[in-house]
Amino acid sequence: MGDITDIYVNSFQRMLRDGEFQTRRASAIAFGYTKLLEESNEVLTELRNVVTSPRSP
Repeated sequence: MGDITDIYVNSFQRMLRDGEFQTRRASAIAFGYTKLLEESNEVLTELRNVVTSPRSP
């Protein structure tokens, strides 16, 4: 997840420096990225739980 977060942070900072983006658009994009990261985190948590759960005999 760290790599995804780094990509998000670096890309978002670059976007904010770009004069072509309006604040409203940047906010909408940030909202979308945040939702994607939250959902990715939930999926990774579920996967981790499956991988680390004790196996039945």
